[in-house]
Amino acid sequence: MRILFWAELFWPYVGGVEVLSADLLRELQKRGHEFQVVTAHDNLDLSDVDQWEGIPIRRFQFREPVQQRDPAGIMRVRQQVGKLKETFTPDIVHLNYSGPSAFYHLATAGVRPCPWIAAIHRLLPENAPASDTLTTRVLKGADWVTSVSHKVETTVLRLVPDLKSHCSVVYNGLTPPVRTGAPSQPAEPPQLLCVCRLLR
Repeated sequence: MRILFWAELFWPYVGGVEVLSADLLRELQKRGHEFQVVTAHDNLDLSDVDQWEGIPIRRFQFREPVQQRDPAGIMRVRQQVGKLKETFTPDIVHLNYSGPSAFYHLATAGVRPCPWIAAIHRLLPENAPASDTLTTRVLKGADWVTSVSHKVETTVLRLVPDLKSHCSVVYNGLTPPVRTGAPSQPAEPPQLLCVCRLLR
C-alpha cells in the first residue's frame, strides 16, 4: 500500500508525535508498505527533499505564506502539494492533525482522491465553534478519525457528533521498557515518575 504520511513536523524534530510517527513508519515499512512523508519546515535549516531510513521526506513552507498573508505563496505551496500527490499516487493519506498544514491537504484532496485518516493526538477545544473551522473541516472530511484516548474522542464527538460511526480510539503504540528488577527502597504509597514535555 502506498501511504502519504502527513505530519506537522517529522525527523529530525523530536516530540511525542514525531517519535511515535517514526516508530509507526518503521513497523509498517517492515510489512511492505511504501511511504512518502509530507511535513513542514520549522526552525532548522533542512532541505526540501530528504530521506529517513529509506523513506522519502518532502518539506514544504506551509506557514510562511499564511503568516505573511501572501496569496501567491499559498497557491504555490498548494500546487507543489498537488503535484506530489499526482506523482506519488497514494492509496491512502494518514493525516496527523496537529496544525495548520492540514489546510493544504484539504485544498488538494481532489487532485488524487483516495481515503484518508485523521489522527487526533490532543484534546480539542471544548468550546470551539462547530462551524466551518479547519478542525471541523478535517473531522468532517476524513473517511475515518482516530483519537489517542477516550477523552480525546469525547472532544472530537462534541465538535462533530455524526462521527460516532467512523471513529475509534487507537492508543499510542510504545515498546515496553526493559524491567531491571524491584526498586531497592519500595515507596508506600507507590510513586510514579512521569517524564514529559511541559507546555502552556
